[in-house]
Amino acid sequence: MKSRPTQLALIILAGTLATQAIAHEGHDHGPAPAPTVTTLAPRASAESEWFELVAVLEADGDRLLLYLDHHASNEPVADARIELDSGSRRAIAEALAPGLHALPAGELSRPGTHPLTFTVQAGDDIDLLAASLVVPAPAATAADRAWPDWTPWGAGAALLGLAGLTGWWRARRRAGARS
Repeated sequence: MKSRPTQLALIILAGTLATQAIAHEGHDHGPAPAPTVTTLAPRASAESEWFELVAVLEADGDRLLLYLDHHASNEPVADARIELDSGSRRAIAEALAPGLHALPAGELSRPGTHPLTFTVQAGDDIDLLAASLVVPAPAATAADRAWPDWTPWGAGAALLGLAGLTGWWRARRRAGARS
């Protein structure tokens, strides 16, 4: 049979552990996990009474894909002609499939905000759609985040200062112990 102090210690331990398991409002489980970063391709969208258009810059930056749907039904627009006007550039999109067209991206793949005007003609319907394509600057690389050239010298100076401070403190303690 266990002694009374041992039983008491086990009861106190069990009670302590049980109270730790009870959750309460604002209970913290440590730092939150890092958010998942997803990067969408740069895109622009425009809509009118008849059409919805979404322009997506491909990941490699070579082509601008154009998705064109009827506004009322969200069905792809077949046999449409899309012309792009972007500043000094005019181009006619190549039809790849019903509702899907492509253009060479050219200067639209450069970082910045690009105003776009699309002329859409499908049968008797003609419409102008305006949008802005925002292309972000490339993310910083590991080389961009490298330590500055003075970092080893600064770390060495800090260690030397710490060693000097430790030596001074020990010498002072020894002098105080002698007197």
